Amino acid sequence: MKKLLFALLVIGLAKTGLFSAVLKIHVFDNKNQPVHNAAVSIVELNRLFNTSDGPEITVEVTNGVYTLIAAAEGYYKKKQSVAVNGDRTIDIVITGGTYNLGEITVFGKANKGEAISKTKVSEGQIKEVTQGFVNDVVKTLQMMPGVATSGSTFDSRMYIQGGTFWETISSFDNIIVITPFRWGGRISIFNPNWVNEIELYTAAFPSIYGQGLSGVIDVKSKDGKTNAIGGLFDLSAATMEFMLEGPLGPNDTFLINLRRTFYDFIANGGQAGVQYPYFWDGLLKYSHMFNPNEKLSFDVFGSAEGMKVTLSASDVDPNMAGGNFEYLTYILIASCNYYSKSELGDELILTGGFTYNRQDLNYNQDIATQFKILGDQYSGQLGLNYYINSLERNRIKLGFVTIGYKARLESDIDQYVLDYAMNWTNIANVHNVNDNIYILYSSAYAMDGIELFDNFIIQAGVRGEVFKAYIADGQETGWMYNINPLVGLKLEFTKYWDVFVRASKANQFPFNVNNLLFNYNIKDERNYQAIAGIDFENKELCFRLEGFYKSYNNIVEQDIASQLNNNGLREAFGFDVYLQKKAEPNGWFNGWVSYTYINAIEKITNRSPETLAQQYKSPLDEWFVPDYVRNHTASAIVEFTYRTNDTTPGLNFMKDWKISLDVRVMSGKPYTPATNFSQLAITNGTDVYQKFLLYYGKFNSEWTAPQINISLKISFPYSLFSLLELFGVKNFETSSYFSFGNLLNWENVVDYSYTVKDGALQKVAIKDLGFTFLGGMQIKF
Repeated sequence: MKKLLFALLVIGLAKTGLFSAVLKIHVFDNKNQPVHNAAVSIVELNRLFNTSDGPEITVEVTNGVYTLIAAAEGYYKKKQSVAVNGDRTIDIVITGGTYNLGEITVFGKANKGEAISKTKVSEGQIKEVTQGFVNDVVKTLQMMPGVATSGSTFDSRMYIQGGTFWETISSFDNIIVITPFRWGGRISIFNPNWVNEIELYTAAFPSIYGQGLSGVIDVKSKDGKTNAIGGLFDLSAATMEFMLEGPLGPNDTFLINLRRTFYDFIANGGQAGVQYPYFWDGLLKYSHMFNPNEKLSFDVFGSAEGMKVTLSASDVDPNMAGGNFEYLTYILIASCNYYSKSELGDELILTGGFTYNRQDLNYNQDIATQFKILGDQYSGQLGLNYYINSLERNRIKLGFVTIGYKARLESDIDQYVLDYAMNWTNIANVHNVNDNIYILYSSAYAMDGIELFDNFIIQAGVRGEVFKAYIADGQETGWMYNINPLVGLKLEFTKYWDVFVRASKANQFPFNVNNLLFNYNIKDERNYQAIAGIDFENKELCFRLEGFYKSYNNIVEQDIASQLNNNGLREAFGFDVYLQKKAEPNGWFNGWVSYTYINAIEKITNRSPETLAQQYKSPLDEWFVPDYVRNHTASAIVEFTYRTNDTTPGLNFMKDWKISLDVRVMSGKPYTPATNFSQLAITNGTDVYQKFLLYYGKFNSEWTAPQINISLKISFPYSLFSLLELFGVKNFETSSYFSFGNLLNWENVVDYSYTVKDGALQKVAIKDLGFTFLGGMQIKF
């Protein structure tokens, strides 16, 4: 009996003394979301736990100091010391396991366990100082395999795997944005200082996304800081930017960002009646966290841009003796998102949004063209996404979205050309006011990722869509329907190697109001796409090889009688290969090399006859290469970061300096040569204008020369703002950069135009930027 009492006493003491504390451990990512399948080790106990069994790890310990180590696939390992003196809840925050790509870094094994592959770029993966002229996240995506560009440094449009730029759809905080560009595609609206992450899909997209024929960009904005008020001031080569963020209470955060170009004030030089291209934009976001698994957020993005210039005869085509160009555009995007995750990992996302776009465009060309457009477009959106992650071998995704558009468009257009009978002919005489243009789009989807057996995943999905547009009485599209299936397979046959294959059908309805006004009978464009590949990834290296094929039909092409018609076909195929040396903590070198091959051909199958006033450049029933296709694109980045060491102590003042070498090589693009011209004097009774008719050779039969661009960028962790330390200001971070674009001053011809000068036809090269020197700096507080 005494032994029994003694044993009970020992057990009691153990409960009240030796094991006197309960630790509750949670693992979160940098968005304050629980990380599933995270491993947590308590070193002193030699014990290992995993959050796959539940979002909370509970363990009894004695009072003392413990070392906790948390790790998960795609995240950096986090080591944290904890002093325990009674029950305690510990939150461990781990960040994405990243590696630098010169200007960005990309998640490792971001697609593990999924048949869908994507490129994911996060807030922490975009350098504080990006690009040069204007900070633009989309410029980083142009560096990815499968993506081609126009060849111009100052152009953010992407030509993904043989498709043109308007065939890529964008989503901003779950709101569909048809054209996320400004300045005619020179830059996007997405600012890296407030972007949290971007996902890029290039083929066989998940069923959650609709209306992307060639690519999908999904952008999420960041929440404000939770721990303290902070912000930044950023000065780039063309813009000034201010951001303020922080908590409004224990569960609420805010973020305010304002940005405006300043170069235009300098470049104007006091010229009366001239406004160089400018823009301002801003983001306001409020977030409320009910708990770590439930959040409500509101954000509003606003933008204004414009320009006003006088055009001289030397600026334009040979038919123009001078004119004026002026435009003003406003953009507003507002969204509300409710997010909830259950203890089992199921997710619910409810979205409501509103957009507004206004465009005022005025363009005149002596007696040839008068062009005025004033348009307003509103949209409202409601959507739901539900992800079932709690099943053992299924990942089910369900959802729907409904969008309504209302537009108003005033058009005042007069256009004259010199026709092939040498007559000065009016080819456009439009004076319309369309007050009530309505568009309705609705879709629903279901997708399931099924793990048939360990490491073998099959994904099947379907998306149904419906569309209707009303232009005016008697002018409407009728109802359009589409069912788009998706199927994918993935085999993760080792820890590092996997192979995948996917195929899907996609379509794009005629959302462009101008196209609907030209021909309200046009239908949706469609394609079939397939992609297959193999990839390898470990801590040091990443390798990917993939091939794709896309077949398009119903492409909208020019038609003289009906303006536009669905009479185009396109075939595109190619492959890309990608090899990367990842950055390591305190590592000195990282970089990557990428090569993409794209072959695309297009054909027009039927169209109305030509007239004397208007003739086609493109052939009929004959395959040709679209003028945006570049067959070969190669790029390489090597980044060197100086680390303090005992071998070169005299250089330790260069701690964290970065030197990036960026090499890009691409083949030329096709263009149509002009061969001759005719000339006629036209008068309006007062002035006499010389007008020209150009004759062209075979369509897209000649090619520009290959392009080579080698750039160098140097960044370092101090700037002029560092002088604030002389006045006792300490709590800030600062950085500066200098970039040397086109270091060799290589003459890169993007395209050609033709003009008539001194009675002779002249071929004029449209060149990319030569050698450029840019700089910028930023302070964070």
